Amino acid sequence: MNRFLSFMTVFAVIVLMLTGCARSSMQQCAKTNWCQEGFTDGAAGHQPRDLLGTTQTCAKFNLQVDHKCYSKSWLVGAKYYCHPFYQRGLRDGQQRKTLEAMLISRMPFCKQAGLTLNIKDYKRGLLAGLAGSCTYKSGYTIGRRGYRPPNGDRPNVCPGVLRSKFMSGWRAGVRKFCARSHTAFLLGKKGQLYSEVCVVSNYPMFKREYDRGYVVYQRSASLHAKINSLNGKIHDEVVKWGFVKDYRFDNYHLGNSKSFDAAKALQNVRRILSQVQDLQARLLQEKRAK
Repeated sequence: MNRFLSFMTVFAVIVLMLTGCARSSMQQCAKTNWCQEGFTDGAAGHQPRDLLGTTQTCAKFNLQVDHKCYSKSWLVGAKYYCHPFYQRGLRDGQQRKTLEAMLISRMPFCKQAGLTLNIKDYKRGLLAGLAGSCTYKSGYTIGRRGYRPPNGDRPNVCPGVLRSKFMSGWRAGVRKFCARSHTAFLLGKKGQLYSEVCVVSNYPMFKREYDRGYVVYQRSASLHAKINSLNGKIHDEVVKWGFVKDYRFDNYHLGNSKSFDAAKALQNVRRILSQVQDLQARLLQEKRAK
């Protein structure tokens, strides 16, 4: 009897799931605007969908997929994708993106769609964006933060005289960044990667301070590991013996068990807790290191 009820319960759940899926599919078939879907796919640079499965699903509900409208709208969207506008170029230029990157990403799609990639407006916007971002000031800001130039040292990011001004500012910013020994120490102390812009042969002091900070980071990491290990041991003993924690004095007392073994375990816990407190004091000293 129980087995029969379990079977019926599972069967009912499956029926409800299938009913819900069917209702969801029917709503999707009824509400989908296939003209809009086609344009969206084309404008995003996506290939046309294979709508065979969707057509068969919708036919079960006496609903149709408008293939014709989808295809026409997809082509309109594809033309939009293959003719990037001035504003898109301007935004990419401000982000110091390259024309090459855009060509690589869009050319295959447009070629397969039988369309010409028209970059005239995009290129004007890109150059305008680069003119505003490839400046001495922006290069200085990036270098001052210890960052490499966007896209490495590729010459087609900031073209011609713009690149010269940008890189001049970047080198000035790097010199400023690499002269800050305290920054180098903090980078090492936090365990962050060494900044590649500060070439060791050019900035040996920066490297020395970074290494000094990294030693502090390693000592702190070792102390953290020891503290976590000891806290794990304390936790195991507290759970085993049911010790009660006194939060006022950060200590433990016997719980319901008053046996000799429990008392002995409590002494061990207090000894370990004392070790943890000593390690935490050493860790605090490392954090204050300068």
